[in-house]
Order: sequence, then C-alpha cells, then structure tokens
Amino acid sequence: MSSQPHPSTLQPYLRETDEFTQFVHKDILYPLLRLFSRSLELPYEDFLVDRHRYEKFDESWMRYMAYYDEHSPEEEQKSNGLWLMGHADFGSITLLFSQPMASLQVRQLDGTWKWVKHIPGAIVVNAGEMMEFWTGGYYKGTVHRGEFTCSHLLLMSVHGPPADQRGHTRCGLFYFVVPNDEQKINTLLEESPVLRAAGVKRHFEPGKETTSGTYSRARISKVGKSAVHAGGWKGIKEEVVGGVVTRWYAE
Repeated sequence: MSSQPHPSTLQPYLRETDEFTQFVHKDILYPLLRLFSRSLELPYEDFLVDRHRYEKFDESWMRYMAYYDEHSPEEEQKSNGLWLMGHADFGSITLLFSQPMASLQVRQLDGTWKWVKHIPGAIVVNAGEMMEFWTGGYYKGTVHRGEFTCSHLLLMSVHGPPADQRGHTRCGLFYFVVPNDEQKINTLLEESPVLRAAGVKRHFEPGKETTSGTYSRARISKVGKSAVHAGGWKGIKEEVVGGVVTRWYAE
C-alpha cells in the first residue's frame, strides 16, 4: 500500500484494494515473470520474481483512474489531439486491464499507430524500458500512447479518443511494475545463454548502470514538466533522464 495518506473516500476500501493488489502481483505478475525467466533461460525460474518482491515495494503501483474528456476545441487544435507523447513505460512490465472503449495505441515498426482491440476479461502486457535494459533490446519496450498516466496529482490522456467516442468518462485500471529499488538494471549477458546467442549488446557499461529506484524517481519527476512535453514538434525527441536516454514520439 502507498506510504502517502489516502483520501477519506478510499479509507473504507483499503483492505480490499490491498488484497486485489497482492493478487495481481503474486498470481498474475509472478507467473508472467517466470515465463520471461524461462524464455531467457535464466539460472532459475524465480530469477525475475526475486527482483520484484511484493514485500519490498515502498508503494503499490496499481492505478485506478477516471479521465474526463473536457478538452476544448481550441486545446484540441493546438495539440493536434496529442496530449502526451508516445513513450515506453519506465518499469519492467505494465499490465492494462482491457476496457470496452478505444484507449490504447501501439507504435508499429513502420512508425504507424494501431489501436489495441478490446478483448473482454483480457489483460494487455507491455514490456517497459527496464525489461529492454535487462535484455539488451531482445524484448523491446512497447512504445504506446492512449492510456492514462499519473504523476502526483497530474492526470492526462496520451491521445484523444476516436471522434465517435468523445464526451465519455473513461475509467482505467493499470498495474505499473517496477523492480525493487536496489536492483541494478543492466543486460543479463552472463545469466542468459539466449541473449548471448542472440548477440545482443550490453545496454550500459559495467558500473554505469542505473538502479530501479533512481531511474523510476527521475522519470516520475519529469512527467509533464520538461520541455519535451510542450508539443509543437514532429518526429522523435530524446531526453536524458537519470543518466538514461529516453525517447518521446510525437507522430
């Protein structure tokens, strides 16, 4: 549970919320991490699980958010419908509970964007930047836009919904997975014969890798506050955050 105080309206539901969060983390996330470990032939099945222990989290990363579609026509025209740049999440995995309204676009290899189809009861699994760091790009961070993001009290939609779905309140349920704070995130070349056989390169020079806690806090502090979020440009922009190059996609 969060180390920050919760609003009084949430207080009666904290126990229920904690039970749900633990279920998602231990019964959904852990099996997924074991699949990643198997696919990379890491030394043991719980290799990645041990780097995401629920008991060591300072905060829950579950987000339940309502977004109100109240942008004026002038704001829409100014931003060209793009309210936050396309990006990869900074953690290792993000779980997005599918909702029956268009809300998520994924960037294709040819640079186009494709809406993710709603499947009732499904969970969308996106790899994040730290999974890309660990695998040297063998698993790439999913570049996406369209779901809602949160930094402190800031709520934003990444991209405007289709015209026929404007004017509706959206509720999103997301689980942002970040490795335990002390974990150093560098390519697992010694641990994974699969990565060695694939010939991937080490993402950071040994001794210069970031830790999960350092990078996640640096990324959170930048959301909506740096010049790269101002819009008015096309293509791809790079920004150094916590000593790591992060890319933002405006088209």
